[in-house]
Amino acid sequence: MAKRTTAEIAHIVVNVVCFVIVLLLAALCETIHIEPFKRGFFCDDDTIRYPYNEDTVSVGLAFALGFVIPILCILVCEWIKHTSRREDETKLHYYGRFFWTLCVEFGIFLFGGALCQLCVSIIKLTVGRLRPHFIAVCNPDFSIINCSVGYVTNFVCRGSGPQLREARLSFPSGHSSYIGYTMMFTVLYLHVKAERRHCGLVKHVIQFGAAMTAVYVCVSRVADNKHHYSDVLSGLFIGALFGALVKIILATHWKSGSLLKTSSGDVLPLRYKSSETIHTINNA
Repeated sequence: MAKRTTAEIAHIVVNVVCFVIVLLLAALCETIHIEPFKRGFFCDDDTIRYPYNEDTVSVGLAFALGFVIPILCILVCEWIKHTSRREDETKLHYYGRFFWTLCVEFGIFLFGGALCQLCVSIIKLTVGRLRPHFIAVCNPDFSIINCSVGYVTNFVCRGSGPQLREARLSFPSGHSSYIGYTMMFTVLYLHVKAERRHCGLVKHVIQFGAAMTAVYVCVSRVADNKHHYSDVLSGLFIGALFGALVKIILATHWKSGSLLKTSSGDVLPLRYKSSETIHTINNA
């Protein structure tokens, strides 16, 4: 028994460590100063000569939309599904079951989001594609640039500040990937968890609103001269792909219990006991 308990604890610790590592790596890529690949340009390239504009949808607003909408959907859906307590279930077991379900759903959502942003950050730094407003931010001195060579790599930007670094991080769009992930997760979560007898057409209205939120954020990135069309489409595809894979594959493993198995193949005893029966939380 002690040996099994040790295996269970080790399994949980390993999962938590992996979760924390992914979150930290995703946060570090967003906070530490890593110089992206220094890409050159063609002097006659009009796609990078657009004026610099402020964000229609700021980073803070995009984060709030992508975080609050799915979290509220999870809270409301799980609360509705747990409104009634089982006859053989104590109040402590009831709240424990509700809390465990929320932790699983929030954990899957955050883990997938961290993986998505980590992937996008790595691609951004590796590719170093110039944004549509690169020339406006860089402000290179064309009088000393030899444009006759075609592809110019030897140039000095007279502009400075964090905007100059950001001007080299166009592909893929971080806004689009983030909102694509969160809204795809929301749509699939509601499709699976929101029962028709509880919400009727409200579910589909929320799903449509989530999809339109993603579309609006993506279109604003092109309209603000922050990204090329291909940046936005690629970011949206990456985010939606992660959202689908995380919700379908990872959530399915949680439901089947395969992520809760010890090294010996036994399912972890994440159960609550009543006076007569034992129910697994995954069957809640």
